[in-house]
Amino acid sequence: MEMPSQASPRRAHVRAGTALSCASKLKSSSLQSNIRAELAGASTCSALSVTIESSAPVISLCRRLIEAGHDPATAMQVFRGDVLALTVRAIGEAARLEINAKGTGFVARHAVRIAPPIAPSAPPRTGTHEAAE
Repeated sequence: MEMPSQASPRRAHVRAGTALSCASKLKSSSLQSNIRAELAGASTCSALSVTIESSAPVISLCRRLIEAGHDPATAMQVFRGDVLALTVRAIGEAARLEINAKGTGFVARHAVRIAPPIAPSAPPRTGTHEAAE
C-alpha cells in the first residue's frame, strides 16, 4: 500500500491562493470603467468630450485620450449608434498601432519612418572615380 504524497496538500493550498489572487485582480479590473466612444461616418470618433477626425479615428482618439491623462490600461467600447462596433482592450495598446501600408491590418507605430537608402529619382552614378590625394 502506497502512502499519499505530502506535496499534494501544499499544491492545493498554493493553487487556491493563486485562484484567490486572480479573482481579486479580476474584480478590481472590472471596477475600472470602460470608455464609451461613438463613431460617426467613416472618419469621426468621439468620447469624453474629445472628437477626432482622421483616417483611423479610433486609434487617433486613443492617442488623444492618453495625452489628456487617461489611464492607458482603460478599455474602450466603440459604438455606431446602438451597435457595438469595436472593443479596444486597452487604449494604450491601440495607441501604439497604425494601419499597415495595404490598409488590411495593423503594425507597430514607429516614431520615425526610415527612408529608402537611395532616392528613386537620383541620377545614375557614372563609373569614373577620382583618386583622393
